[in-house]
Order: sequence, then C-alpha cells, then structure tokens
Amino acid sequence: MDKKGNLFKITHAPESRFGGGVNVNEGLSMWGFAPWRNPESKESEAVRKRSFTSFEKEVYKCVMRIPLGQVRSYKWVAEKIGKPSAYRAVGRALHKNPFPLIVPCHRVVKTDGSLGGYSGGERIKRILINLEKIIKDVIK
Repeated sequence: MDKKGNLFKITHAPESRFGGGVNVNEGLSMWGFAPWRNPESKESEAVRKRSFTSFEKEVYKCVMRIPLGQVRSYKWVAEKIGKPSAYRAVGRALHKNPFPLIVPCHRVVKTDGSLGGYSGGERIKRILINLEKIIKDVIK
C-alpha cells in the first residue's frame, strides 16, 4: 500500500486486453472498498452495521452463485429466488449493492442480452464481463 492508501501499483488495465484503461484505485474507492484500508475507520464500522432487507439478501446470495464468466438476466434471478415477477425489484436491489465486486451484479443483464445498469457505468460492466471470460479461459 502506498502513502495515499492505494492497494495496487498498477493503476490502469491495458487497453488492448480489457477494452479501455481502468483506474484500479478509483474503482476500488468508488465501489466501497476504501473502508478496508483501515478496519478501525468510521467507514468500516458503517459497513459492518449495514443492514439489508431479506429480499436484498436473497438477491445478493443468488447473484453470488452466478459462475465466473457467465451472465444471467434480472428475470432469471427473480425466478431463482421464487419471485418471478420481481425482476425490476431485483434491478433496484442490485443498484443498491454496496459491494459490486464481491456481489457480482455486473453478471446480471437484461433479458434481451443488453447490459442494463451498473454503478461503475456500462463501459466498466462490459470490461468486467469480458475480463471474467478471459480469466475463465485461462484457468480452465
């Protein structure tokens, strides 16, 4: 970790492999990972005390079971948790996801295959999906 609290020395993913430069440190901070720089910080305490509705917990658990390098639809998630008409609520729950790299909401897309929303933006969502496909191919 450097003096600024950055976790990585490499700050940009190569454009040729991942579809565009990505500032890793900004991404980690934007996606709620800054509290882990100091486990005793106020932010870390807020993360530990955060509460979720039972619906959000069901959605997050389901999404965490989507395999690396694969995507599923919001409707698929709703059906898997036993609420087939709640696909829009699934999207709202994922929009509130405070840990998008741990609960991989980027793996959830629209039924028509288009990306849908993502807290880091559509470009980052596409990069993460493509990166996971590369990783899956490398480790198989």
